[in-house]
Amino acid sequence: GVEPAQIALWGSSFSGGHVLVTAARDGKIAAISAQCPLMDGRAAGRQHRRYAGIWAALRLCALGLVDLLRAGVGATPLYVPTVGSPGELALMSSADAKIGFDRLIADSATAFTAGETDTYHPRVCARFVLEFASYRPIRDAPQVTCPTLVIACENDSVAPIGAARLAVERIGSHAQLVCTPRTHFELYVGE
Repeated sequence: GVEPAQIALWGSSFSGGHVLVTAARDGKIAAISAQCPLMDGRAAGRQHRRYAGIWAALRLCALGLVDLLRAGVGATPLYVPTVGSPGELALMSSADAKIGFDRLIADSATAFTAGETDTYHPRVCARFVLEFASYRPIRDAPQVTCPTLVIACENDSVAPIGAARLAVERIGSHAQLVCTPRTHFELYVGE
């Protein structure tokens, strides 16, 4: 019952990059909208090093290597926090990350509860860090042929706005960029 020629994709943050890649590779997507999209893992990694420092990046890579070795021998994964406060070791630890993320899940905390004794722990396998720089949806941008709306945050500490601008430029005339003065996490709460 689904009309294949009328499928539009919407993605936000990491999945904002996914919708661009999907549209580029599928060719039959009718339209996409990407909100505060992560378009370039390299650019995001450079931004992370600016606010967290080179030692945090090196520690994350070291944990990624340990996790990869553990996976090779069938051991349980080594996890790192997805979000943390400034100075904490996490994938996102900018000044607004922990506060913004906590606000984001505050109203929906029960959606992340698996049972009465389980709680939601935002984390990823540390080996993810080793692959992050190769996640570059921006490379697929020239192959996107459908109407595209990209909503980028001028003060985004997670998904650099420069990569979103470049992706829109590479897509061409059927893409539109809307910039907002908000931060990455402000798009998810409030008005």
